[in-house]
Amino acid sequence: MRCRQFYHHSAYLRDPEQVDIMISYLKGLSRAKINAPVNSSFLNSWTPTPLILAGLIRGEASK
Repeated sequence: MRCRQFYHHSAYLRDPEQVDIMISYLKGLSRAKINAPVNSSFLNSWTPTPLILAGLIRGEASK
């Protein structure tokens, strides 16, 4: 992996040991069973706040 050109010299992804640790954590998470409702009308709608924060629309984010 050639990250040198894209990341600062002290970046997390440039440290091979840290990357290996992160991969082991992700492998552990892949074994976790998550039973969450995904067929919900709430999940199919956007409030303006995330769109404003992402810079996709203008306005003020709610607090």
